[in-house]
Amino acid sequence: MYKEESEKAGRYLARGQGIGVLRQFYVGNTRAEAMDLAERGSVDAFYRRFAGHFGFWDTWRLPEDEAKDPAAKGLLPQSEWTVERMVKSHYLLTGAVDDVRREMDALVEAANPEWFCWFVDQGLFPLYEVKKQLEFFGSKILPQYQ
Repeated sequence: MYKEESEKAGRYLARGQGIGVLRQFYVGNTRAEAMDLAERGSVDAFYRRFAGHFGFWDTWRLPEDEAKDPAAKGLLPQSEWTVERMVKSHYLLTGAVDDVRREMDALVEAANPEWFCWFVDQGLFPLYEVKKQLEFFGSKILPQYQ
């Protein structure tokens, strides 16, 4: 769709050209460990406690939400502001290294983005945890996509 719409405007781009994405990662030795990090990070501190009150969770609406919580009737209720919703929407990439690689592979296959921005929880976790996340990403995930 991106290519078709850009062509209507006279721009002929390769798949992924001019595309940038922002994602969050939580990598752990297990999926449970990574999900726990997500629960304690910016998902709670930023999205649940602040941004959600301004409609940010509606960004991650799923097709099945329309039957239960129609967009025309208002924002998603707080009970729907979950880490699992972010995972299902492919915004939050979480799990062990292989889990995150599979999600990255799917992103590359679908969009092949030219730019990638990682929203990291620097300042929300102890420094050793932030370093651990950077190490996982820099040594176990990123080299596959260079």
